[in-house]
Amino acid sequence: MKKMETAYLRLAPSPDRGAREAMRAAGKVIGSLMVLGGGVWILQGINILPGSFMTGDPRWAVRGLVLAGLGVILFIGASWRRSKPSDPA
Repeated sequence: MKKMETAYLRLAPSPDRGAREAMRAAGKVIGSLMVLGGGVWILQGINILPGSFMTGDPRWAVRGLVLAGLGVILFIGASWRRSKPSDPA
């Protein structure tokens, strides 16, 4: 049973390096934009950045904090180098 599992893992297609790098870059860009947008929402929610319907509404500060936190997680996840599994055969 173990040999069948390892054979399947070796035969399973994996994305090429270019596709992985493109996904990483996209994750970094999207994560950065989420942090930036979250920062704007935080500043508007705590009434530092005026000029919209969100100004002075603390709910937007909380939403901005959540968005910025998720953006940081996405950026770190995209930046993290994963080690390649060793060939069991």
